[in-house]
Amino acid sequence: MALSQFQMNYKSMNFETKRTRCSLLTMDDEKDFCHLYTDKKVMRKIGPPVSYAQARRFFERALDKNKSHELSQKIWKIEEKGNNTFLGILMLKWKPNIKDVAEIGIMLAPKSNQKGIANEAMGALTDYGFIKLHLKMVMAFFDKTHYATERLVKKLGYTVIPPDKSPAVGEGKSYCFVTPEMRNFENSAEAVCNKAKYQNK
Repeated sequence: MALSQFQMNYKSMNFETKRTRCSLLTMDDEKDFCHLYTDKKVMRKIGPPVSYAQARRFFERALDKNKSHELSQKIWKIEEKGNNTFLGILMLKWKPNIKDVAEIGIMLAPKSNQKGIANEAMGALTDYGFIKLHLKMVMAFFDKTHYATERLVKKLGYTVIPPDKSPAVGEGKSYCFVTPEMRNFENSAEAVCNKAKYQNK
């Protein structure tokens, strides 16, 4: 499927992993989305938690971008297969006029931590970006003391650049990136599975 077709039919951007279903946010997801941004534990390595009213404004902007034909930002909810339990959200964000590079992000509900959900969902979205959205690079920024995130991205094939090596990132922030070659479709069982699944759709 060509990129232009994704732009014309944003609902086709939903995808699944072994245990989860990832679909673009809808109006029904407001409560779950806002709880993430107001939860101190979720936000501890991201920034100060916000009020529900502010989180709702974030949610409304996210919906507008999800519905847009332009690829500026897309946010998916992560649900558990079988019972539709909300597990968290995933994001891809593009800079204006640069459509082959995107920033990735993930936020998990506390109950989803330490279960491998982040690895499964973020790995799938990375591969989805390469295979279906024709990205040439996916990048991320994270707090330099968020060691769980550093372990996660390294496991997914990302190269991590510490703050002292990349001052433009910002104080206290690490930067990481991955390309299709670095993701290693040939040797990663997960990537091979995702490649076959997405190419056949």
